[in-house]
Amino acid sequence: MLAELPDWLPDRQLHLCADGAYACLAGADLAGTHLTSRLRRDAAPHQGAPPRTGRPGRPRTKGDRLPAPPELAAKARPRDWVKATINVPGHAVDKLIHTRDVLWYSVNPKELVGLVIVRDPAGVEPDDFFVTTDLSASGADTAARYAGRWSIEVCFRDVKQDLGGENPQSWKRQGPERAACLSLWLHATTWCWYLAEHPAGDTWIPPTLVPPQKNPKLPRHSRRATPHTLVATNNHHVNRRQPRPRQDQNYQRPTRHSRLRRLRVRKATVVDLDEVVPLSLMILPQCTDACAAGLET
Repeated sequence: MLAELPDWLPDRQLHLCADGAYACLAGADLAGTHLTSRLRRDAAPHQGAPPRTGRPGRPRTKGDRLPAPPELAAKARPRDWVKATINVPGHAVDKLIHTRDVLWYSVNPKELVGLVIVRDPAGVEPDDFFVTTDLSASGADTAARYAGRWSIEVCFRDVKQDLGGENPQSWKRQGPERAACLSLWLHATTWCWYLAEHPAGDTWIPPTLVPPQKNPKLPRHSRRATPHTLVATNNHHVNRRQPRPRQDQNYQRPTRHSRLRRLRVRKATVVDLDEVVPLSLMILPQCTDACAAGLET
């Protein structure tokens, strides 16, 4: 997808926001695309490569080793932090931001990347570390850009749970790719239709709160007892019978002869042939005519 989108939109600068598992794309040299991701706490940043000294030999490709991101945050001076307001989904928060350009040699040995450290002024939340290939973006823009990534998680949740994106059982060739693309396309189409028809977004009706009652009327359940429950598993269905009620210790099961005496012999139903025969004679001609008409057609 990242290889095709720049060809479709050559005049636009794309920006990819991904979690820490995709931070290695910072060295993938994506055409027309910047990356913003989380940085590992045990990452090994370096200073940029020093200028050439004019001495014979291979020039240095990286500078001195810097401490790990948590140690850099601990050693930062108070004047190095900048207070900024970050827009997160639903509200805005005040954070302290420290930015620095470093060389993440193990991922991108040729170009510098931006290290952004976000700290909670109250000291309640731990520090967050982000890395971005967009060196022109400020620390607040980088943090807000990554915070907006939460909509992606909501999109995946809606596609899988509401649209059934994980239900198609296709495991070979291009089947999984087509099922995922179709689910995401349906989700995007649904949102485009909703925003076009309801731009105000006031279609959601909150549930009415019912005041508590002193003697609430509980729903009456059916008296028919379920002998067992059906539990679905991956391979087959297992019938798990419910535990029987515990009986009294003095209870004695009746003998076989006493159970037989309790049975009631049902009376045989008497059928009046005088009523059945005339009725059959009335129905038989109609059936014969209908069959003959069907054969002619």
